[in-house]
Amino acid sequence: MNQIIEIYYNHNKRYGYRRITLELANRGYKVNHKKVKRLMSVMSLYGTTPKAKYKSYKGNMNKTVKNKLLTQIIDVEHHLTYYERDFNITRCNEKWSSDVSGFHIAVGKLYLSPIIDMHNREIVSYNISKHPNLEQIKT
Repeated sequence: MNQIIEIYYNHNKRYGYRRITLELANRGYKVNHKKVKRLMSVMSLYGTTPKAKYKSYKGNMNKTVKNKLLTQIIDVEHHLTYYERDFNITRCNEKWSSDVSGFHIAVGKLYLSPIIDMHNREIVSYNISKHPNLEQIKT
């Protein structure tokens, strides 16, 4: 029991019963994981859950803009709806495309948001930001 408490606090309360069971096995103790879980529950020792990873999608923020690259086709006979991609472009500045990409560098993480002309694949504009938020897209 003292070994469980020692391992738990040596690893800053991050170890749950599975990792503590493995650490006990490394130290030469043969203990079932169910026993470790039961003892930890009695002592109210629970591993800290790691912070959730960043997810940029927050749902529908504003009105949805019509996607000019997709054409909706409704098959009434088979009751199906599907989409066909339409990349046919006849002149410059007819259709633009954008994306946000994250890069790890020595200073931290940076986000690049380029706007590409679909006609000649030329970058029209770009923005670099420390945070991938709506302000970056507006700029």
